[in-house]
Amino acid sequence: MFNRIYAILIACVCLFVFVSCHDGDVDYQKEAENNVQYDSSESPSESKDNKPKEIPSDTTDNKPKDIPDIRIRYFNPPISQFMTWPDIYGTKAVFANYAAENSEVRNIYMVDIETFEIEKIYTAKEDSPIIDDVRIGSEWIFWIEGDISLTTWRIMAYNLLNKELKTLRESSIEQGATLFPRVENDDNTVVWLEGVEDENNNLHHYIYTYDFNEGRIVQVAEVNYVDNPYEITRIRNNIITFPDLIDGHWVIRMIDLSTNQEMRIDCSTQPLMPSSDGNIVAWVERDSQYRQNLYIYDLETNKKKFVDSRIFLMDVHEGNVLY
Repeated sequence: MFNRIYAILIACVCLFVFVSCHDGDVDYQKEAENNVQYDSSESPSESKDNKPKEIPSDTTDNKPKDIPDIRIRYFNPPISQFMTWPDIYGTKAVFANYAAENSEVRNIYMVDIETFEIEKIYTAKEDSPIIDDVRIGSEWIFWIEGDISLTTWRIMAYNLLNKELKTLRESSIEQGATLFPRVENDDNTVVWLEGVEDENNNLHHYIYTYDFNEGRIVQVAEVNYVDNPYEITRIRNNIITFPDLIDGHWVIRMIDLSTNQEMRIDCSTQPLMPSSDGNIVAWVERDSQYRQNLYIYDLETNKKKFVDSRIFLMDVHEGNVLY
């Protein structure tokens, strides 16, 4: 469940390969082999004053194209053991502490990445010590919290402007809930997938969002097939993208929350990790050799293109695929 909780704030440097959907002549296989090398004379653990430590910018020929400078900084978060995967928006980052000892009080922290000032913005309730999926936008911070047994949960929101704390949604096994939802956001829009059993014990899955203007939960779609209920439902540029199985055929469904219009793309096999920003759609398909093949679909030209075949994680941002 909590496989996204990691031991230290930034323990590794991830290489993101930027692939433009408009660069048809790019050799993606060769581009994917580029590496970024870093060096540091002092490790984060050697910091004695909690001041951020900087790694010199990469000066090798392997430096990613179109990125004039890379700066990596470390700071010591106020945690005893683990922390949730941090999220960032602008100059603010958020995360929660986590420890093997369930008795440890969970807190949510916000960090100014320029000054490295740390602010504790929330302490977990006694009946809901688990906190995960801490997300931040320009005005709101979102997260999911629940009890140790994961039988009850709440989706929470904290307003950065007026410090308002809101419970957006809460449920329990007694109310028919079948899973501990994963939370995702696009700025101040939050979405989640929720499973529920009806009075006849039939399982249904729904995608929801929260309308802050009207103060209510909005059902976006019912999902016919859910392979992994703990996989995050992605929203980019106000477009929710998810896989589904309709009449025995695999499809990628895209719902634009600004227009409530839905678009579908047919797939030959089960699409994994689909994501769209309104310009392109990207997803992974697993072939007979169990290779994870990345494809993109240009929504302007209606053309599908193979990109690479060694995909572990990927996402879409401003017409580019990051993997």
